Amino acid sequence: MDGWEVLLLSLGWVFVFEGISPLIAPERWLAMLAELTKADPKVIRAAASVLVALGLVIIWSFLGKVS
Repeated sequence: MDGWEVLLLSLGWVFVFEGISPLIAPERWLAMLAELTKADPKVIRAAASVLVALGLVIIWSFLGKVS
C-alpha cells in the first residue's frame, strides 16, 4: 500500500469512528457538544494537543519515519 492509499484508508476510518456516536445516540451526542461549548478553550486546546501528538506518534511508529 502506498502513502496515498494509507492516508485515504485512515481518513475512511476517521469518518466511521466519528459517525458512530451521532448515528447510535444523536441526543446524547448533541448533549455532549452542548457541554463542550461550556468548556474553557485552553482546556480544549490542551486536550487537542495531546490527541494530535498521540496520533503523530502512532503514525510515526507504523510508518517508521515521518517523510
